[in-house]
Formats: sequence, structure tokens, C-alpha cells
Amino acid sequence: MNASQSLFSLIILEELILLMIFTYIILIHPNFNYLYVSLILAYDYHIIGHIIQSILVRSYTPGLVLGVISGILSIYWIVNIPVLNWILTFILSLVFIILIVINLICCYQIGLKFRFKK
Repeated sequence: MNASQSLFSLIILEELILLMIFTYIILIHPNFNYLYVSLILAYDYHIIGHIIQSILVRSYTPGLVLGVISGILSIYWIVNIPVLNWILTFILSLVFIILIVINLICCYQIGLKFRFKK
């Protein structure tokens, strides 16, 4: 595994850990189901990004197959979760996807600084 693959793996691990922490916080506060639905919608936007990337590159991209399967399952799941305010949920999902992109950029920049140090 080369340095860029290692950096990519660490960034994905960091995102997964944040997702698990946030999911746990939402689970211990059951009244926050709109936050969870927002987070899942942001994940689905991310999956749509993988699909678009695969179409543009005309090649398989990591996460595509599992992402499509989990995206379909998550949409089926969130349809059955009662949400009182879908507008707020949608807006929060956009905020989450923006935060995810900012986090990815920051992790990548930090990773590049440490990658060349010995």
C-alpha cells in the first residue's frame, strides 16, 4: 500500500469514526430522529456522488456497489422513520454534506503535511 492509499484509508476511517460517534449520540437521544435522517440523506448524496464519478470516469470507483446497495436500503429505511419537519431535515442534510466535504478537505490537507515527513 503506497502513501496515498494509506492517507485515503485513514481519512475514510476518520469519517467512519465520526459517523459512529454521531450515530451513538442520536441513538441515546431518540427525539433527534430528524438528525439521523438528515445524516443518512447526506450519506445518500455522497453515494450519488460516487455514481456520478463512475459515469464520468467510465470506470468502477471504490464504494460504488456497496454504496448503491446501502443507499437503496437507507432510503427504504428513512421512509419509515417518522419525521415531523422534512424541510428542516433536508436543510440539515445539506449542512451535513457540506461539513463532510470540509472535513475531507481538511483531513487531506493535514495528511499531505505529514506524508512527506520522515
